[in-house]
Amino acid sequence: FDDLLVPGDTIGSIRKLAEHSIALSPTTAAVFRLGQWNAEQLEKGEKTLTAEQKNLYVKNILDVINAADKLIDKDLVAIEGRPFDYTVKARYFYWKSYLYGIIARVEPEYLEESTRNLNELVAYYEATRTESGEHYALIAVRLPYGYASHSVTLYKVYGAEAAPEIAQNLDALIALIKENPAIHNGEYSAYINRRAKVSQTDPEKASVSYRALAELHPPFKAFLESYGWQF
Repeated sequence: FDDLLVPGDTIGSIRKLAEHSIALSPTTAAVFRLGQWNAEQLEKGEKTLTAEQKNLYVKNILDVINAADKLIDKDLVAIEGRPFDYTVKARYFYWKSYLYGIIARVEPEYLEESTRNLNELVAYYEATRTESGEHYALIAVRLPYGYASHSVTLYKVYGAEAAPEIAQNLDALIALIKENPAIHNGEYSAYINRRAKVSQTDPEKASVSYRALAELHPPFKAFLESYGWQF
C-alpha cells in the first residue's frame, strides 16, 4: 500500500485507501472517508476558498451522503450477526451528522439534517445495549465527537444566539466522559490532551472554535482546563 501513502497528509492517505477499497467493494465506511477529506478541505479553506470552490466541496459531500444512503442496507445485511455489527449504524449516524454539519457552515439549511442525525445517534446509543443492559463502548466513543462538532457548527452558523443548544450538547459531552472516563481515554480524551499541549505552547493555535465554545459555556472551559488547556 506504499503507493497509497501521501507523505505528511494523514487524511489524504486515508482518502486514497478509501478509493482503493471502494474500487474493490463499496461500503459506507469507505465512502464516508471520502467525505472526511472533502470536509477537511472546507474547514481548512474556510477563509480562503472562493464560493465556487466551497460549493464544489459541498456537492462532493452530498454525493458521499447519497452514496452512503444507498449502501447502508447492504452493509447491515453483510454484518448481521457478526461481532460489532452494532457499530455500523452508529458510524452511519455519526458521519451523516458530522458531514451535514460541515456543509451547514456554508449552506445553513443543512443544519437540521445534522441535528436529526446526531439525535438518531444518541437514541441508538441509548437503545442498543449489551445482554446485561450496559451501553456499548464502541458506540459511546462516537458521541463526544458528535456533540463537539455539532456545537462548533451551531456556533459558526448562529454565534452566541445558539448558546442554549450549545450548552446542552457540551453538558451531555462532559457527562458522558465523566460517566465512564476509561472508555474515552484512547479517543476523545486523548484528542483533548493533544490539543491541551498545543494550548500550552501556542494558545491561539489550540482551536479557535473550542476557545469560542469555552468562553460561551464556562463548564466546558473548566472541562478543558482539567485536561491542561490554557486560555
